[in-house]
Amino acid sequence: MSRADASKHTASDSDQHNRVLFEHNPNPMLVIHRDSHDILAANNAAVELYGYTRDELLALKAEDIRPPEDIKIFQKVMKTIPDELHRIYKPHRHVHKDGSVIDVEVISHGIEWNGQPARMALVRDVTEQLAAQTALKQLNESLEQRVAKRTAELEKTVADLRRSEARYRGLIESQDDMIVRVDLENRFTFVNDAYCKFFGKTRDELIGNTFVPLVHEEDRATTLEAMEGVMRPPYRISVEQRAFAANGWRWLIWEDVGILDDDGKVVEIQAIGRDITARKLGEQAVRSAEKRFRTIFERANIGIALSGPDDMLVQTNPSLQRMLGYAPEELHGRLGFAQITHADDLNDSRLQYERLMSGEIENYTIRKRYLRKDGDILWAQVSVSAVRDAPAGRPYVISMIEDITEPRNAEEALRQSEQRFRAMFENSGLGVVLIDRSGKSLAVNPALCHFLGFQPGDLDDDGGGGDGIHFARVTHPDDLEVTHTVYRALSEGETDQAKLEKRYICKDGRIVWGRTTFSAVRDKQGQLQYTVAIVEDITELKRAEETGRRHEAERAHFARLISMGEMAAGLAHQLNQPLTAVVNYTQGCVRRLQSNNADQAAVIHAMDEAATQARRAGQIVQHLRRFIQKREPTRAPVDVNELVGECVSLLADMRAQQRGIKIELSLAHDLPKVLADAVQLEQVVLNLLSNGIEAIAQANAKRRIIRVSTRSPAENLVEVMVSDTSGQAPQGDLEQLFEPFFTTKDDGLGMGLKVSRSIITAHGGRLWAYVNEDGGLNFHFVLPTGDE
Repeated sequence: MSRADASKHTASDSDQHNRVLFEHNPNPMLVIHRDSHDILAANNAAVELYGYTRDELLALKAEDIRPPEDIKIFQKVMKTIPDELHRIYKPHRHVHKDGSVIDVEVISHGIEWNGQPARMALVRDVTEQLAAQTALKQLNESLEQRVAKRTAELEKTVADLRRSEARYRGLIESQDDMIVRVDLENRFTFVNDAYCKFFGKTRDELIGNTFVPLVHEEDRATTLEAMEGVMRPPYRISVEQRAFAANGWRWLIWEDVGILDDDGKVVEIQAIGRDITARKLGEQAVRSAEKRFRTIFERANIGIALSGPDDMLVQTNPSLQRMLGYAPEELHGRLGFAQITHADDLNDSRLQYERLMSGEIENYTIRKRYLRKDGDILWAQVSVSAVRDAPAGRPYVISMIEDITEPRNAEEALRQSEQRFRAMFENSGLGVVLIDRSGKSLAVNPALCHFLGFQPGDLDDDGGGGDGIHFARVTHPDDLEVTHTVYRALSEGETDQAKLEKRYICKDGRIVWGRTTFSAVRDKQGQLQYTVAIVEDITELKRAEETGRRHEAERAHFARLISMGEMAAGLAHQLNQPLTAVVNYTQGCVRRLQSNNADQAAVIHAMDEAATQARRAGQIVQHLRRFIQKREPTRAPVDVNELVGECVSLLADMRAQQRGIKIELSLAHDLPKVLADAVQLEQVVLNLLSNGIEAIAQANAKRRIIRVSTRSPAENLVEVMVSDTSGQAPQGDLEQLFEPFFTTKDDGLGMGLKVSRSIITAHGGRLWAYVNEDGGLNFHFVLPTGDE
């Protein structure tokens, strides 16, 4: 690896993490102004090397840490060296605070530091290394002089040489750095103890063998290529490589020097090596931190900006550029935050910024509006922090900007919605109450207070002094169970809305009716927060409905009486048959008994038949009595097929037979029962049968058939159809058949179909008519089953 590659490192002055790495780098590091040579920054290692405090060191120029005789050379170098990574091979001299001279080697790179041109320098103390080299050089010179001048004194020279060799070896072995010599085939001719210890090998394992296998295979070619430089003046090179040491792969830096013979040819290479793994890891960490910061900066969903003490934007990320609608070149160095801040927010923003710059605060968060390039307003949540380790205490500012335009608009819409709700709540003509999860009132509007006879605020539990009230206290006892059921369904998440007509107990004990709509308000997890109940006063409507039900029941009763009048002849015949049979059986028994020749078994059989006919007559009378009795409707499960059969056999069949009309039944099997009042349902079926009988008789139709069928057209529905073959269906809109007092009979009142439709509608069903293929009418009605 070349010296330039090894020196390419930088720390981002925009990244606080990089500053930490700069500060704690084990190698001394300085940042020097490119033109003024002011020392802009120094890490802990540099403070330790030069013996100054940080503040003392930052008050100096680069010339102040050099001997006076070296200053002109330094200034000349600073003017000529390029900005890219540069290594000063020739050692420089620096001055310690105590005046002692330090031999150093410098690696520098041009950077921009807080907007100022600068060079970052990594300083390595090579005093000991140069001392060793100087001693070695002096030793070689001494040996050469001794050989040249004292040939005659060979034995003494040899002795001196051996003593010098011993001193040299002692000096070499005492070094912490690794020192080796290799021949031109890269084979070891000498290794010191430090090298053996570092690689975990003995001298015998190394001497005579090449060093190449110890070098990482990826660095071998560059190492050998670099060593070619030792063969040319100035006969020294520096190379970095990875080598497999006793504790694994390590980074080493080698300073190689060629050893020349009398002819000036390189015969051996001497190298001094040092472990720089920690430094390399630091450089890698810096690069990784820079990469992470750059990734975060470029890809963050929020806007990030770097600005100087003058508030001018220095750098912005793509998210902020998109948020504001500007290109980078339109922002950087051209605009400050003050220029893109809404005028109404400018004073507050400046006040916080001044507090930050003065050191009163280290950071702040503010909501403010920005002006986009297109003129639109952007609401933002801005977190601003100062970084104060810049030169001369002049901080720069990092701003994190989150676009909250949509949430802010949503908040404003929510606020306006709450205002509208409050206005509607207070001024609504309907009663409104907010109920907590336990069923207790949180807030009650004036309309509901008036409805229940309370003063406004008496029922609230919103922290205003009211105690609230549980809905059970104002609910009629007969409606408590259904109310609890509804609220339990809302609480347990079975439904979000429910409607209920219930009775309320007023403060003065009055009972009022309310149509209540419950709506659940839930949190994000679906848990009930509270329930909004809207109560409509339907007391008068209930009274009117009750009056209407009574009138409807009276009309239905009146219609049943009329039907009985119309069916009087048939009813008489129905009763006459069983009664005649009773008389005949009893008279026969009397005659048998009077003749004293009675067969006991025959008499008993006749009396059983008389009793059966008497029971049949009683059933007819009971049925008729129940049919014409005035009473409150009562609903229970009803077998529609059985009800149709009774209507035909007990009441309608005789009338049809008297007119030569046949009634055909087509009843579905397994028909579900309906929840209905059986008497009212009989009234509807009898009315439809009677209308069909009268229509066929009045039209003197040739085909005299009435068809009655049942079926289940859909789940939870039962349908009954009554059709006739009169061929005399009325013209026009058939809906007029169901209007009060409309009739096609000469002696009809026009109430039967009206009452029938009212009964079916009250049962949750529907009754309608249409003309069939025989020219007669088909009447259909459907009813829900008891399972619905």
